[in-house]
Amino acid sequence: AAFYEGALAQRIADGVQAAGGFMTAGDLASHRADVLEPLSVDYRGHTVYETPPNSQGLILLEELNIVEGYDLAAWGHLSADAVHHMVEAKKLAFEDRQRFAGDPSVVAFEPKRLLTKEWAAERRAAIDPQRGRPAPAAAPTHDTTSFVVADREGNVCSFIQSIFAHWGSAVAIEGTGIIMNNRMRGFSLDPASPNVLAPGKRTMHTLNTYLVFRDGRPYIIGNTPGADFQVQTNLQVITGIIDYGLDPQAAIDAARWGDT
Repeated sequence: AAFYEGALAQRIADGVQAAGGFMTAGDLASHRADVLEPLSVDYRGHTVYETPPNSQGLILLEELNIVEGYDLAAWGHLSADAVHHMVEAKKLAFEDRQRFAGDPSVVAFEPKRLLTKEWAAERRAAIDPQRGRPAPAAAPTHDTTSFVVADREGNVCSFIQSIFAHWGSAVAIEGTGIIMNNRMRGFSLDPASPNVLAPGKRTMHTLNTYLVFRDGRPYIIGNTPGADFQVQTNLQVITGIIDYGLDPQAAIDAARWGDT
């Protein structure tokens, strides 16, 4: 209430309007946080949980579903075949995000449809083992922070937040130290896009965190900064541990591909 209502909310709205924006105190007062069930898929006997839309966490899950159809371990860690097929799986998952994914309260979009094994098999069939496909453009970002915490009782938290670009929107609310983010750049002016700009709508965003459970217990907990590279890095860390048997530090330190 201290942040979204009252004097501070009015000060934030006044600061945005002074910079040429349109936010009002009423916009802040009407904000509601949604507490949602995570999305999940099974990956080689592990349950992988991800943040649901309007996060892009579903991309990581679709990537895992697609590459599960390959024997990555037999190809070898960072082999040409393994990297090629993982990159191609990434491209297909990003294509699906751009075609379908938007604010579920506005867009007729069912994320679980993209996370079935049948959909993964259909998309996997589009991968040419000898040739790459054009890649959707990645979203640049610079100022994301993430961390993981676990306690002695076995509770775990994977947390991520971001103002997106350097200094966010470069608007600071005078006297507060608050910097406004520029996450609205995720909207599109293309009327055919599921993220076309509209009142009261939330854009898809890149922030996502994951939990991997084995035998019903937390096994791998992670996240990373990096905009569209987040779900590419996450894919490589998870497969590094599960498919290649790397210890967590080795999976983090390993050479990493980052394809846009």
